Amino acid sequence: MKFELGPIIKKERKLKHISQQELSEGICSQAMLSSIENNKYIPNINLFLKLCKRLDISLDDISLTNNFDISEFDNINKKISMLCNNHDYRKLKLFLLNESTVNGLKTDKQLQAYYYYLGVAELNDGNNMKNAVNNFKLSLACESGNTNSCLFILAKCSIGYVYSLQGKSHIVMGLLKETLRLIDSVKYEENLNIIYYVVALSYYRLGKYQNSLECIELGIKFITNHNSHYMLANSYRLLAETSNNNIDLHNKSDFLSQLFSEPVFDKY
Repeated sequence: MKFELGPIIKKERKLKHISQQELSEGICSQAMLSSIENNKYIPNINLFLKLCKRLDISLDDISLTNNFDISEFDNINKKISMLCNNHDYRKLKLFLLNESTVNGLKTDKQLQAYYYYLGVAELNDGNNMKNAVNNFKLSLACESGNTNSCLFILAKCSIGYVYSLQGKSHIVMGLLKETLRLIDSVKYEENLNIIYYVVALSYYRLGKYQNSLECIELGIKFITNHNSHYMLANSYRLLAETSNNNIDLHNKSDFLSQLFSEPVFDKY
């Protein structure tokens, strides 16, 4: 399995309109950053994490590549997408609870998406985990038909993530494994990339670092096998954070060297 770390860093840097000089300042030489971006060198974990933080590649602030519709009106759906992409969860919650928004819900699919977004808003605005889980469960209950949807799997793994934040490992482990099994039951769409990530992040929050590593590597393989880039940067960040907690300092370079099949450059 070939991991391409350098191009991911370069892509994120350009998306955020940051020059090589700005990104490398105080972290490494510009020449070293150029070598990393061109896959001539693999940074060690500490260097990579510094670059991730400078690029604002977050563990928790993630967005769907395509948001789900809660209305027949484009202006409402676009409003939801904007608030989600800006991570403005307080305004998202207020907008979802607005009477005109609620009155516009017509179909089971719209209700399913509505409760999912309300769960996301509750979790991120005020950290109301009980309300978040209740809304994710309501989203699950809106699933219609005999087959599962991407949104159904998202709601299920979101419940697992909330439980991981609460330390409920006895509930989480089975729920996360069930979530991963469901991925093969639906047609591929890019939003599925997030499932492996959320499951791996849940293991990470529980301190189950080996489970997290295995899951995030499966996720990266899943993403690249579908010729996608969505969630790759976040996945690499989580991979580094997880290995940073799981492997002692003496073995960190060996770990990345095995992962990328390249020597790791430690001096920067």
